[in-house]
Amino acid sequence: MGKFKIRIGIKVGASALVGLILIAGMVWNQGRVNRLTQDLISQAALSRNLQQAALEAKVRLNELISIDRDLRLAKTASDVNVLLQHLKSRAADANSAYDSAAAMSRQDEEGQFLIKAKAAFNSYIATAEEIAGVQYEIIELRDRQLAETQAWSTKFDALINGAALASAPNPLRAGK
Repeated sequence: MGKFKIRIGIKVGASALVGLILIAGMVWNQGRVNRLTQDLISQAALSRNLQQAALEAKVRLNELISIDRDLRLAKTASDVNVLLQHLKSRAADANSAYDSAAAMSRQDEEGQFLIKAKAAFNSYIATAEEIAGVQYEIIELRDRQLAETQAWSTKFDALINGAALASAPNPLRAGK
C-alpha cells in the first residue's frame, strides 16, 4: 500500500506541476496577447492620426483652390490683400499638417511622399501669390481703362453738347 500512495503522490505532484506550468504558460500568453493588443492599438491610433493630418492637409488644399479662384475674380486691390492674408494663413496651417503627418509616418516611403506633397503644395502657393501679383496689374489696368473711358466720355459730351456744334449748320438739312 505504501508504493500505491507514493505513486498517487507522484501523480498528484506531477499533475500539480503540469497545472502550474499550464497556468504559467497561460499567464505568459495573456501578457503577450496584451502587449500585442496594445501595440496594435498604438499602431491604429498612429495610423488614424496620420490619416487625420493628411486629410487636414487635403482640406486646406481644397480651401486654397477656392482662394485661388477668388483671387482671379477679385475686383479691388483690397480684395486681393484680404485673400492673400487668407491664403498665407491657410498655407501655414497646411504646412503644419504636412509636417505633423511626416513626423508621424513610420515608413520612409510615406515620409518621402509627404515631403514631395508639401513641396508641390508650396509650389502651388507660390503660383497663387504670382497670380495675385498679376491680378493687381489687371486691376490697375482696368482702373486706368475706366479712368480713360470716363475722361474721353467727358470730353466727348462737352464736344457734342457744345455751342459750336449746336450752332453749326446741318449740311444734310441744307439740301432739302
